[in-house]
Amino acid sequence: MNFSSENQITGGAWSQHDRRVFARFRVELAFKYAALNSEKTIKAKTYDLCAKGLCIITEEKLSPSNQLNLW
Repeated sequence: MNFSSENQITGGAWSQHDRRVFARFRVELAFKYAALNSEKTIKAKTYDLCAKGLCIITEEKLSPSNQLNLW
């Protein structure tokens, strides 16, 4: 997996005026996921995380409504 460009990951959406309630921590952890009701597992990794969520990097495009099993 090639996770080379931070701008590619964030799409340039973050700015210096980020108003998040919880601090985000840059943490890279490898994991696997599968779409709910699917047996196909896919490798991915975290980009960052906070108390209420995480940013993941995947090889496939996901929509915000995708429900995933992570392990």
